[in-house]
Amino acid sequence: MAPPPWIGVAIPNQNPCSRLPNLRSRRSHAPSILIPTTRIPSMPRSRPPRFAPLLPILAGLAVLAGAGCSPGTDQVVEASPAPLLVSADWVQERLGDGGAEGSALVLLHVGSDSSFVAGHIPGARPLALQRFAPEVNGLGTEMPDPADLRELLEEAGVSVDSRIVVYSATHPPQFAARLYLTLEHFGMGAQSSILDGGLRGWEGEGRPLATGAVTVERGSLPELTPRPGLLVDHDGVAARIADAGAQVVDARDPQFWTGEAHLQQRAARPGRIPGARNVPFRSLVDDSGHFLDEAALRARFTEAGIEPGEPVVAYCHVGQQASLLTVAARLLGHPVQLYDGSWEDWSQRLELQAEN
Repeated sequence: MAPPPWIGVAIPNQNPCSRLPNLRSRRSHAPSILIPTTRIPSMPRSRPPRFAPLLPILAGLAVLAGAGCSPGTDQVVEASPAPLLVSADWVQERLGDGGAEGSALVLLHVGSDSSFVAGHIPGARPLALQRFAPEVNGLGTEMPDPADLRELLEEAGVSVDSRIVVYSATHPPQFAARLYLTLEHFGMGAQSSILDGGLRGWEGEGRPLATGAVTVERGSLPELTPRPGLLVDHDGVAARIADAGAQVVDARDPQFWTGEAHLQQRAARPGRIPGARNVPFRSLVDDSGHFLDEAALRARFTEAGIEPGEPVVAYCHVGQQASLLTVAARLLGHPVQLYDGSWEDWSQRLELQAEN
């Protein structure tokens, strides 16, 4: 199948970021990140991304969702969005070859500082979940303030021309999915990807790990601006239920969907959003940390009563587990939005109905 016509085509640059000065001159002269300079020895080959036939389509959707600012000319930008998933082979080759893409690669380890020190992919930089998914107005795991995110990413060495790959230090990899969606929400989705398998998959294939802290050269970014389209609030969810405009899908474990259990510290009552289907986030990846192949992933959605291509609204407790569901829905070609307030927000609004 031919790729969509916008892939690799120069398009008019209507992004106001293109009129900003070249910010790379603002980079500090801090020591460079400590990345091994020797070629990494050959390791067992990992599986290629299992959604390769869909990647051109997904890449095109990333462009439509809003690409990040480009350091190119004011007239055109090259539409060359990053794939949603990349393999361990892809990362290792670019960390070891010293090429242009390798030098621009920023690999972000999403996990605690202690997990980073204990073991991380060589060349990675640490980024803790609570730093980019803060509590806002009493709701957990919300989108950060744009200025705070810019500062955080610059501290991690991210610049306008960075090629970003995120991976999760934990299993399942919802933390990496959350960071990816955060980057997309602030216009950086077209230069970002998720490492399929995360740290668990990398280590399980016998690939090398580094330990200890690292020193990172500060990056430089323009002001970040949220992009519409990804997130939906409780009013938007209620409207989609009323007009059957989308299927609401709950990513929580089944006992929370049925109402048999609930997180009292994050929910005012048990239950689920009326009509919500259940696709537990843990069921989307295998034991090695990789997303299920397309057929198995499709079966998860079909078993839950979700039609192929049907628009989806994903939610969970606080928007973290649903981030993984959002990525999985994208892999299957579903138009999808994330209800970031999730059940924590819905359950507190007693005027909104709940099912058990």
